[in-house]
Amino acid sequence: MRIFIFITLSILSYSLSKAQPPKDSIVMLKVTDITANKLSFVNDIDLQHFDAKEISNYSGQSLDNILNDKAGINIKTYGYGGMSNAGIRGGNSYHTAVLWNGVNLQDPLNGGFNLSLYPLFFSNDIKVHKGGSSALFGSGAMGGSIHLTNKKDFNKGLQIDLLSGIASFSTYQIGAGIKYSDNKRSSLLKIFYKTAKNDFPFKNTEVYGSPKVRQKNAEQKQIGVLQENAFLLSKHQKLTSAVCYQHSYQNIPRQMSSYNASASQENESLRAQLAWKYFNKNYSFQLRNSNLLSSLLYNDNSNSIKALHSSFSNISEAEFNLKLRKIDNLKIGLINTFEKSNSDELKSTLDQNPQQNKTALFISYKAIFSKKLFAMANLRKEYVKNRFTPLTYYGSVNWKVINLLILHANISKNYRTPTFNDLFWSDAMAKGNPQLLDESSISEEFGIKLKTNNKLLSISFNAYNTNYKNLIQWVPENGIWTPLNKKAVWSYGIESLLNVNKKIGTFNLSASGLIALSRSTISELNDSENNDIINKQLILTPQSEGNISFKVEYKKFSFEYITKYVGKRYTNANNTDFLDTYLLGDIILNKSFKINNNKLAIMFRLNNIWNTEYVSMPSYAMPLCNYELSIRLFLNKK
Repeated sequence: MRIFIFITLSILSYSLSKAQPPKDSIVMLKVTDITANKLSFVNDIDLQHFDAKEISNYSGQSLDNILNDKAGINIKTYGYGGMSNAGIRGGNSYHTAVLWNGVNLQDPLNGGFNLSLYPLFFSNDIKVHKGGSSALFGSGAMGGSIHLTNKKDFNKGLQIDLLSGIASFSTYQIGAGIKYSDNKRSSLLKIFYKTAKNDFPFKNTEVYGSPKVRQKNAEQKQIGVLQENAFLLSKHQKLTSAVCYQHSYQNIPRQMSSYNASASQENESLRAQLAWKYFNKNYSFQLRNSNLLSSLLYNDNSNSIKALHSSFSNISEAEFNLKLRKIDNLKIGLINTFEKSNSDELKSTLDQNPQQNKTALFISYKAIFSKKLFAMANLRKEYVKNRFTPLTYYGSVNWKVINLLILHANISKNYRTPTFNDLFWSDAMAKGNPQLLDESSISEEFGIKLKTNNKLLSISFNAYNTNYKNLIQWVPENGIWTPLNKKAVWSYGIESLLNVNKKIGTFNLSASGLIALSRSTISELNDSENNDIINKQLILTPQSEGNISFKVEYKKFSFEYITKYVGKRYTNANNTDFLDTYLLGDIILNKSFKINNNKLAIMFRLNNIWNTEYVSMPSYAMPLCNYELSIRLFLNKK
């Protein structure tokens, strides 16, 4: 009931902001804002940015699709339409923070976030940061972070965004958005709905004779509502709000070795945020409060299992940003996070569902010594349940050797606190461990970037080294699985990113490529492991992967070819069994029409054009060649 009240209030707030403009709305405000957000205190060479134009090619898809195509990170997908998560630079999914408007969405129960449930229709700006950044973004950001936002425009009048799409395997999606902005306010409302059977044919290689069968028990439905506001209260004050509600129902795809499957899960989430900011030429101050509510209902009729898990988080933040020497930036922040859970399998020592309070203080400084040299430093200390976490830090130096060449070096110490499942899980087969220590890592990085002034060519090369300590691993003890800080991992590798852009007459030609080579090996064993797995590659972590794309644009038409390569992934600890490498190719065709101030965009996409038979995770089938067609209409009225 509370969820529907929130949605009603968000829609009502949009209606009121549209219907009751302030009397002085014709007065133009000269706004001077300090925009040093947290991402400005990390090395931008480690950032990948996907803007609204690039995201529009994925309007009806979810977050994992664009990351899989463009980001060059390890996306693990449990079957087409199933759960997806990301691992960056050899880290696991719970080492990758996903932030919505600056708030970490990792579930306090298990530390994960399902990328397949977040529709790209809800964001027009995505950034991926590779490398540890716990000093800025807190627990979980050990391997990297993904940032989801909507850029807020003013003085655009009325804008309407309509989406309709159809795809293979009885997939349909619709979306509608309406936005109004003048010189003092900007208000956005979006609704998205998707349904799919996902009943694709595939060759079942895990059954004798490898018969061709059709996927079963993979249906899904998603619905979401997003509402955001921004109000300029004066030339020095801004108020923003955001509410996002999502509900999904999906059957869990069967494994290829299973003949029957009847499991399903229902996910529901509500995110609400309110922020006030005061700013002028030399400093800014922000207060922000966010509430996150999520639940998962798991149902397996064949095994008579029905379980409900839910969590709630309240995050209160205060940040102060100050300009020093007119060019340097200092940021100081205080964050308090309250988390609680509700699950029959979670019981604390007080015999009640566990909860915890975390308070963190961080300090960030960006010093610009000259046009060719600048450095950044971040420190963070957190207090969790009567104890302090280790001091974490991030330091970076950038040096422009010549106009075309930049060198950079980073070092960071990162951490992850145990989840509620790690601490308090309790059933007949497994039991949590309240004495667990925080996971930690130290990471070093060195890179070179070559960039021409005319944006014709950009090449970057990064080498990194990370040592993970006290990693939490569930191991059997006296017949009961329990988590222990028994694991240490050494991860190192190189990444190379190339971008080329060239205009020839009325044609725009562009190409990009990203190659990642990584080794993630076990450097310390637990008591139940054998020596033959020491220095062996982690399970399901590819040593090589990459993306290459070629794009041709002519007037309002574009053609793009994308290829994705994923190397060998081992399925056991001693690296004797593995999943084969695979190479996928996709084609995207776009045609847009401009009608006065309005725009009609048609996108047609062919996925897996080479009919490659592959799996992302063991025993979970993936489809052969399939298509997507979407039509998007943008209506604008000043």
